[in-house]
Amino acid sequence: MIKKIGFCVLLAIVFVPNVKAQTILMRLAQSYMDKQEYEAAIEVYQKVLEKDDELEAKINMAEAYRRIHDFKSAEHWYLQIAQETNIDPINYLHYAQTLQRNGKCAIAKRWFERYAETVPDDSRGQYLTRACDYQQQLLTKNKDLYQLQRVWFNSVMDDFSPIFYQGGLVFTSNAYEELFEKRVSTGDIQFLRLFYLQMASSDKDSALIATCNYVYGQPKIFDSQINSKYHDATATFSANEQEIFFTRSGIEPSTNKGTQTLQIFFAKKINDGWSEPLLLPFNGINYSVAHPTLSPKGDYLFFSSNMPGGYGGMDLYKVERVGTRWGQPLNLGRAVNTEGNELFPSCDNKGRLFFASDGHIGLGGLDILITEEQEDGRWGLPDNLGYPINSTDDDFGIIFNNEGTCGYFASNREGGKGGDDIYGFVKQAATLQISVYDSRTKQPLSAATVEDTCTSTAYSTNAMGKVTKDILLNTCCSFITTLENYEAETVEVCSDNLTPGASLNIDIFLKKQLQFTLTGIAFDEYTGLPVNEAKITLKSMCDNNTITDQTPPGGRYTFNLNENCCYEVSISHPNYTNAVVSHHCTKGLLNSETFLANAYLKPKKRG
Repeated sequence: MIKKIGFCVLLAIVFVPNVKAQTILMRLAQSYMDKQEYEAAIEVYQKVLEKDDELEAKINMAEAYRRIHDFKSAEHWYLQIAQETNIDPINYLHYAQTLQRNGKCAIAKRWFERYAETVPDDSRGQYLTRACDYQQQLLTKNKDLYQLQRVWFNSVMDDFSPIFYQGGLVFTSNAYEELFEKRVSTGDIQFLRLFYLQMASSDKDSALIATCNYVYGQPKIFDSQINSKYHDATATFSANEQEIFFTRSGIEPSTNKGTQTLQIFFAKKINDGWSEPLLLPFNGINYSVAHPTLSPKGDYLFFSSNMPGGYGGMDLYKVERVGTRWGQPLNLGRAVNTEGNELFPSCDNKGRLFFASDGHIGLGGLDILITEEQEDGRWGLPDNLGYPINSTDDDFGIIFNNEGTCGYFASNREGGKGGDDIYGFVKQAATLQISVYDSRTKQPLSAATVEDTCTSTAYSTNAMGKVTKDILLNTCCSFITTLENYEAETVEVCSDNLTPGASLNIDIFLKKQLQFTLTGIAFDEYTGLPVNEAKITLKSMCDNNTITDQTPPGGRYTFNLNENCCYEVSISHPNYTNAVVSHHCTKGLLNSETFLANAYLKPKKRG
């Protein structure tokens, strides 16, 4: 990479004083960093560090190695700079993330905590500090739910963002077209292109087609009208496949150090080709808009952007489409977006939104999560899909077939053929929807906790009292449902004899905890003063059991009563002539109640 440094620059450095030479090298390295040429920057920073212990060079070395996913080298440099004082706290976060990706979760947690203490307003510190605590759960909760499949058509370059189209797949790759056949490596930098390959099911039984057991054709360039001299990537299609939305690197350079932004383009099908791609109106020159996906009805477009007004890096947005007009982009909110990056959204046919994030609790790098829109328009807290979909590396760009039984995603995990590789998967699960209601009013109960004992995972019901989750086929799991002021309810759900993608609906009715209390004061009828040490006898008419007590100073007594029972209360005192008897009943009462039963005792005549 040092050959990228111009001969004239090197010659100049030889004949200038050391301090000035180091300054020139630092500026040169920074220019490579700005252009995202990280290998070249590393080479220059190494030259700087051979002569000077320059903190800025170490920081940028760590960042450059992190950007090219050489996390072992990045850890070496972050370890050195983390001991320094007065450094940007973001280095604590990056060091912790690097340690997590290198499988050192216990050490990573300490640095996540350090970052959370230093930057308490950044939600990543809070989320990621807990990531290591949830690691075992994320590794086990869905480990049998998904079966991964390797596909032959990955190249030695980067292949990602698959999307179903015309019985095949459109995906993004920076490989030469012939690389898909020759399987040879190349050092040449290639622009991202959209490719297409045909697929045919290898199963004749229609019941087995849902397993995505396909025979794949040869990848070919998708379309010359869509692919340009720029980067073209991450496409989505309308339901009728007559419209395409895709990401292209910005034609005009940003004012931010001349970097190229990403923009979303749109084209319509014309005969066997496509119309001239047009920019969508909410693109910008100084920020990126990327990774489009349509809602099932096509009335909303979701995308990722770092436009002003977001929470951090790249946030998820949605924009409404009415005819040919587009509304204003709406940020999906704090539950979804973090100070990190939320990328590669995709919708399944039920309207659930999947996306990748490096700011939520996860196994490391980008993890794939799922969220659903609530009745009030807000988005629920995302749920991590766990292993094997997620790993300690970057996992992103997931799609599902219409049945929800199989699909594809991309990952740069170890064991692949290139950088980012596409993986297929089969989902051995049914979709379980649990609805929680008040047993008396039959109204849905929100914020109830539903715990799956099979995975030790807890969920919270939405505004409609519902939880939607996957349940492994041919298993039985108990679900414990709790809510404040309600009695807990446990139900067993079995997925025997269900097929992949089948739906199972379970209603759970919670009984409200009713509290009945009997309280009163024993008074002297003449003086009106409380009577101490009066004898109180409570008799249950359900089982004839009795409870006896004495009034304390102040004369007040209190008993808790059971539901659906009647009681007799008698109050007496040796210095008083009468015993006061009253009756109280909780039968048929639907709400908690406190019964008041004051007693007025007549004193005996003295003398």
